[in-house]
Amino acid sequence: MLCFVNAEYEKDCLIGFKDTGWHFHDDLGFIDKHGHVTELNYLDILTGLREGRVLVCERWESGSLTDRWLVHSEFNNELRYMQEGQELRIWKAPR
Repeated sequence: MLCFVNAEYEKDCLIGFKDTGWHFHDDLGFIDKHGHVTELNYLDILTGLREGRVLVCERWESGSLTDRWLVHSEFNNELRYMQEGQELRIWKAPR
């Protein structure tokens, strides 16, 4: 479950997944393997999830979910950091 929390400071909104350590503040930056970057604010994240431009990525190890985060459909480099025995599952959020 993706959660939003308004932080103490007006500019800051904490966004992350329940039961995982991954989270971000302010705009979320995505980078591809060529170093190209795109940034989305929290409203763009919601629109991107609905449109399928922003996807959910999960890391599984030994049959257990170890982390969950958001990736961009065009700006991503997740495979670069995989280690032996890890499995990535990337899925589109339901409408």
